Amino acid sequence: MLFRSDDGRLAVDAPAQFAYWARSFAEVELTSKPVDSGSFHLKVQLNGQDVDSILDSGAGLSTVSIEDATRVGATRPEGEAGAEHAVHGIGPGQIESWIGSFDSFSIGAETIRHTHLSVANLQKNQKDVRLGSRLARQVSHITPMIIGVDFLLSHRVIVVSPERRMYFTYEGGPVFQTVSPPAAAAPPPSPDP
Repeated sequence: MLFRSDDGRLAVDAPAQFAYWARSFAEVELTSKPVDSGSFHLKVQLNGQDVDSILDSGAGLSTVSIEDATRVGATRPEGEAGAEHAVHGIGPGQIESWIGSFDSFSIGAETIRHTHLSVANLQKNQKDVRLGSRLARQVSHITPMIIGVDFLLSHRVIVVSPERRMYFTYEGGPVFQTVSPPAAAAPPPSPDP
């Protein structure tokens, strides 16, 4: 839920009133105003080290860039069945990914120990085409981690844009998934009349 009053001011006085559904909650500061950037950027910690991330309800799986997974010391399982798979975003392009083991993932006051996350080259298919030019160029910076729907399914979240805050509570279930849900099966063909 994104909260903003009509005049841009907060309609309530205390942050505790935002997380009305729980007695206690966690919070994290957004590193840019959603109205400024068009997206929700925040810092998380992987293995105790800061990692920039973006909250993306269009991404099925939370994914870490290869560079940041390597920087924080993620381990890559070797010889595990299903350890490598393809992920994709908008469009037909896919990128290879693998499941990384992380000692810890922290967001606000919430810490998850011994978790697994998808790791991929998030810049592989990212191109930027300038208006008036047909020349594509590599995007210079992309967010090192995407926090996807798998996280959102296990949490209740409210983003308060003017405060640059995200309030959330863990509601249960696995926080991160490592395999995309299967594509919906095509309906069976209609019998001939």
